[in-house]
Amino acid sequence: MSAAVAGGLHAAQAGTTGGISGVATAPDGSRVAGLPLTIINPVTGVLTATTDKQGFFVLLALPPGRYMFMGTHLGGDYFFRADCIGVDVHADQVSQVHIWLDRKWVDSSCGDLES
Repeated sequence: MSAAVAGGLHAAQAGTTGGISGVATAPDGSRVAGLPLTIINPVTGVLTATTDKQGFFVLLALPPGRYMFMGTHLGGDYFFRADCIGVDVHADQVSQVHIWLDRKWVDSSCGDLES
């Protein structure tokens, strides 16, 4: 009986949101500060973030689901190495993503956002 109570308490205390954190790296291996990011999810719509002075970013309180970082011309000479990066967010977890940038556009497909 105590196991059932403990399990019930655990389920009741579980959160309903997660997050994404990561870093953006330039072709030479340096971190990219002030990089604007566009993230799309069917529930939240379009989100934006900007990397900090060390090239890191954090998005918290996100509903679980698939989020796509959309590659565009990111200012200066940088592009995503792929035109999108998919990240799955789960409740009570912060998913990690490493965004590698390149100096040329690499054409690829984002696929299905809702997969």
